[in-house]
Amino acid sequence: MEIGNAGHCSPLLVRGGRATRIEATGVPVGLFCSVEYPVERVRLGRGDTLFLYTDGLSEALSPGRVKYGVDRISRLVEANHREPVPDLIRACLKDLETFRSGAPKTDDLTLMAIRRTE
Repeated sequence: MEIGNAGHCSPLLVRGGRATRIEATGVPVGLFCSVEYPVERVRLGRGDTLFLYTDGLSEALSPGRVKYGVDRISRLVEANHREPVPDLIRACLKDLETFRSGAPKTDDLTLMAIRRTE
C-alpha cells in the first residue's frame, strides 16, 4: 500500500506484535499552494495491522493534564495485536476513557485499523 502523510499523526504498522511508526512524508495540507507529497510504500504481510488515529487520541488529556501520547498507543496496539480489529479499537477506546477519568474531550477522535488476513 502507499501512504501519503501530510503532517498527520504517524500511523502505526504492527508486525509480529511490534508497532513501528510510519513518519510523515510531507508538510501539513494547505500550508503551501504547490507542494508534492511523496508516498511511503508499505507491504502488509499476513497478520500485519495498520493503525491510524487522529490527534484527538494522542493529545487527549488526563485530569492532571498529561497527554495520552503515541508511546501509550504503541503499547496498547502491541498488547492487543492478536485481537480482532473491532476488539482492538474497543480496547483503545476503553483505555482512553480510563485515562481521561472524566476529563472533558478537547478534540474530535477517529481511529481506524486495517489488517491483512490472507
